[in-house]
Amino acid sequence: MSFARLYQLLLKNLPIQVFDSRERLTDVSFAKTVSEDEILPYLLNYPNIHLVDAEFAYHLTDRSICKGDALEMAARQMGKTAGDFAAIGDSDNDIDLFKSAGFSFAVANASDSVKREADVVLQNKYGDGFAEAVNYLLKNDMIELCSECRDFYL
Repeated sequence: MSFARLYQLLLKNLPIQVFDSRERLTDVSFAKTVSEDEILPYLLNYPNIHLVDAEFAYHLTDRSICKGDALEMAARQMGKTAGDFAAIGDSDNDIDLFKSAGFSFAVANASDSVKREADVVLQNKYGDGFAEAVNYLLKNDMIELCSECRDFYL
């Protein structure tokens, strides 16, 4: 049974509000207009699909796809290792990313489990948390800027 079929079943049988997915290539996210208990019975025939509760939304993801593996693959393609990168996250699906990255930040609005896994828990939420993380990296000389980048941004 396919991901698309499960998705269609949920749309047909539950009052879910799907979020814009133009940027989501590996999952589907939707508002928490129904309880997890209402969704779980639909997943019984789909052992390869995982329901992630990101606190503000649900995500349906393929169990074989994770952010940590994606970072490792991207790093290899760049001639680096995943440990050369810092990760910033807020949701439980970021934990495997944290385990692969060399350093990790949880924004202030992150779940408790993400905060426990992070190297640093930031004071700010969302985009402000991201800016705080970049400032932390710069202040602690943990980021290397290439001369081309400096020239471009100056």
